[in-house]
Amino acid sequence: MFIALIINAIEAMEKGGRIVLQTDCQSPDQVIARIADSGRGVPQELLPHIFEPFFTSKDSKNSLGLGLSVVYAIIQSHGGIIEVDSKLGQGTTFTITLPRKPGQKTTVEESLMHDLSAKTN
Repeated sequence: MFIALIINAIEAMEKGGRIVLQTDCQSPDQVIARIADSGRGVPQELLPHIFEPFFTSKDSKNSLGLGLSVVYAIIQSHGGIIEVDSKLGQGTTFTITLPRKPGQKTTVEESLMHDLSAKTN
C-alpha cells in the first residue's frame, strides 16, 4: 500500500518535486504514517471519489483506477483509516492511522465487496 501511494505521488509530480514520509506513534494503540507530495494536487470535487474502484483522474489508457481503492481496502482490513488533504498546485497528503494490535482482519476482496455493495444499495 505504501508503494502504491508513493507511485501516485511520483506521478503527480510531472517535473520532479518532493515526497515526505513520516511515521508517528501518538498513542500506545495507534501508528500514524503520512505520505505527502508537492505535486499538482486533486481538485476538491474529485476527492470524494478517489477511493472508488475504477475511478481515475489519469489518462485511462495508463490507469485502471484500482490503486487507491486497493490501498483503502488494505487499510480497512487492518482496522485502520486513511484520510486525504489536497490543495491544487500545492500537493497531497495521505494520513494513514493503523492500530498497533489489529483486530479481526478481513481479506482485501471482502473489504472491496463490502464497499461496492454499500455504494450500490
